[in-house]
Amino acid sequence: MDSFEDKLNRHIDKVLEIQQNKETKPLTLEELKEVDLSLGMTEEEWEALMKRADDNANTAQSHFLYKNYSEAYKLAEQAVAINPYQEQAMLVMANAAIGIYEEDDEDDFLVKAKTSLNELLKINPGSHQAIELLAKGNSY
Repeated sequence: MDSFEDKLNRHIDKVLEIQQNKETKPLTLEELKEVDLSLGMTEEEWEALMKRADDNANTAQSHFLYKNYSEAYKLAEQAVAINPYQEQAMLVMANAAIGIYEEDDEDDFLVKAKTSLNELLKINPGSHQAIELLAKGNSY
């Protein structure tokens, strides 16, 4: 029997595969759940997986508030890898990337911030926070 970590890794690999295949329509969260359940994940493991994404997003938010941008970015990125619809994590990831860019002048983090925000706007076109951050990112 596969461990929870093995199932988590398969889940993340599947999410990344779907995201990288531009010809494939992105799966909804419900469709992603169906795929995971068909691969042997239990309902309880699915719930634990979503909780891990939420916990990572919350911890990322705490790190961001204390200007620990690198840790905030890393945790938010992990949350989004698990749940590509975790809006809080996408915002924290973009905010943290902008923070890293502002502190270290690393251009690739400005690109990462814009990419995250554009992905968020595909999910929630009305996200005022994403629009505001994208405008901030575009002002550099």
